[in-house]
Amino acid sequence: MRQAYNTARSAHFQRPQISVLSVCLWCYSLGSAMFSDPWFLFLMLIVFFVVVLRWVRLVGKNRTIPFSSFNWLPATNNSGELTARVSLVMRGLALLAVVLLIAGIGSERPPRQATPAPPALVIVLDVSSSMTADDFSPSSRLEEAKKHLKEFVESNRHVEMGLILFAASPQLRLPITPDSAMLAKALERAQPADSDEDGTAIGSGIASAVNRLRGGRWGERRILLITDGMSNRGTLSPLDAARLARLFGIRIDVIGIGTDAVSQFWVPNPEGLQTKVEARIDIDDKTLESLASETGGKYQRVRNSGELLRALSALAPMSHPPKITDAKEQSRRWAMILSLVALCLLVLEFLAAHFVFSVLPE
Repeated sequence: MRQAYNTARSAHFQRPQISVLSVCLWCYSLGSAMFSDPWFLFLMLIVFFVVVLRWVRLVGKNRTIPFSSFNWLPATNNSGELTARVSLVMRGLALLAVVLLIAGIGSERPPRQATPAPPALVIVLDVSSSMTADDFSPSSRLEEAKKHLKEFVESNRHVEMGLILFAASPQLRLPITPDSAMLAKALERAQPADSDEDGTAIGSGIASAVNRLRGGRWGERRILLITDGMSNRGTLSPLDAARLARLFGIRIDVIGIGTDAVSQFWVPNPEGLQTKVEARIDIDDKTLESLASETGGKYQRVRNSGELLRALSALAPMSHPPKITDAKEQSRRWAMILSLVALCLLVLEFLAAHFVFSVLPE
C-alpha cells in the first residue's frame, strides 16, 4: 500500500514537469520559426521585471501635483500616479519592440517552400540549304526565322532556353540557359550548313533536344521545331523521336516555314562555292502535324514573315514560376514597423511627460 501511494505521488509531481518542458520546447520551436536569434527574447523577462518593479514603487510614492496648461485637459490631475504609469507603460512597450528587433523577428532563414523549377525550351532550327530560299521577303527563310525568334526569346525571358541547329546532323549551339542575350547572339551567328552537312535530319534534331531536356531541374519542358522540308537524313525517324519526347513528358511545337511556289535558294558545293538553284521545296505537313500531336503540341504552317510572327505569338505561353516572398524582405518590413512603433511610443511618452503635464516641485 505504501509503495503504491509513493508511486502515485511520484507520478503526480512528474506530470507538471513534463508539461512545463513541453511548453518550453513548443515556445522555442515557435521562436525559432519567427526569429533568427530567439535567445534574445529572454531580455523581455528583464523588461517585464523592471516595469513591474517600477510600477510597485509608484504606489503611494507620488509627491508631486501634475497639472495641465491645455484647455482640452483638466486643469489638474488628482490621480498623481497616472502620468508616471502611462510614461512607464510607453517606455516598457518601446523596450519590448527593441527586444523583438534584436531577436531578429521575421527570421532571415530561407522560405520552407522549395524554389519553383523554371520552364525550359530548346529551339531546334533547320539550317539546311533550302532555308536560304528567297520567298520570305525582304530576306530568306532563315534570316526571317532568326529575326522573329530573337523577338520571341525577348518576350519569354522567364523561360530558360537552348539552341540546336540541324541539317544532316544536329549541332548544339547553346545549352539551356536563362541568359536571353546570349541566346540572341547565338541565333545571330547561325549560318546555313556547308556541303558536307546539307540535308534535313528532323528526327536527330529532336532526339538531341530531348537529351538536353530529359535530366534537368526544369518544370515544364518543350521543344520548338522550325523546318521547311521533309526528313531525308539521320537514322531516327521524326515520329520515333516524338515518341521518345512523349516518354519524358516533353511537348513539341512545330512551325513549317515556306511557300508552295517555286523559289530560288543557294546550294553549297564541295569547293565551298554556292550554286543558285530554282525549285519548289516540298514540306512534309502530314508528318510534322503527327509529330506535334504525338506530344500534345501544335503544328502551324506559315508562308510569309507576318504569319511566322503570329505563329510564334500564338504558341501556348509557358508558365511563370510562382513568386516566393523573400525572407530578408519580410525581415526588413518587420524591422521598419517595430522601429516606428518604438519611436512613436518614446515620442508620445516625452510629450506627455514634458509638455502635456507639468508638475509642481516637491
